[in-house]
Amino acid sequence: MFLNEKQKGLKSKALADLLGEVDSLDKNKLGKKPADPMDNLGSAMKAAGHEGVEEKEEELFPAEEAKEEVMMGGEEPGESMEPAERGGISEEEKQMIEELYNRYVR
Repeated sequence: MFLNEKQKGLKSKALADLLGEVDSLDKNKLGKKPADPMDNLGSAMKAAGHEGVEEKEEELFPAEEAKEEVMMGGEEPGESMEPAERGGISEEEKQMIEELYNRYVR
């Protein structure tokens, strides 16, 4: 608990050495440029080209792409789409609206 001057000196030197090691490790890490994920994404998109990106979007986000087609004046949404995706309201949404109406209007 109580340290004499010699012990304090040794502990201070050990801490200073450890801090020096940590600083050198940090400098090594900071010296290396971290990889920027946006650079990787941009290069991947450039390599795929516009058509490749569009195809991948259609695979990953089919509902969003169908909405986009409708907005752009393309094909009409099919019957396989949910009512909410066709612009209608689903039963769950109707119930939520009714609950909100009853809670705040009545």
